[in-house]
Amino acid sequence: MHNFFPEAPDEKFNKKVLLMDLDLQFGDIALMVNKQSELTLKELYDDNSVKSYEDVSPYLYKFKQGYDMLFAPKDPESAEYINKDQIIETISLLKKHYDYIVIDTPSVLGAADVNLIEEHGDGLLMAVRAGKTRARSIRAALEQLGPA
Repeated sequence: MHNFFPEAPDEKFNKKVLLMDLDLQFGDIALMVNKQSELTLKELYDDNSVKSYEDVSPYLYKFKQGYDMLFAPKDPESAEYINKDQIIETISLLKKHYDYIVIDTPSVLGAADVNLIEEHGDGLLMAVRAGKTRARSIRAALEQLGPA
């Protein structure tokens, strides 16, 4: 995780970045930064409706200056209580406060995840494991995403 975020923002990269863990059942970004006790998307949506950045701010983990994180729920069962509309509303709101929003999704994209990325994202980075991920799985995922 520390390789993903530079040690300190330099003058050339004076941007605000949010890493949003949308692997709602098995998200592990909180675990990677040893912050399992932090608030998550589940608590955000349980506690209030998201209408402003101030509503979301207490649920953001300030990783480093300029780099924030929004964690997936702690338990897989909580995923069923978070809906697409809540996520879309939150992303739309946060786009006004961050230069980049990096969304971590499950390793196997479902149709809903693909639509969410296509409609609300600016790009997609697909990580595959050399010698492990089958070419046919990569092709299927790319076909599901559609033409570039």
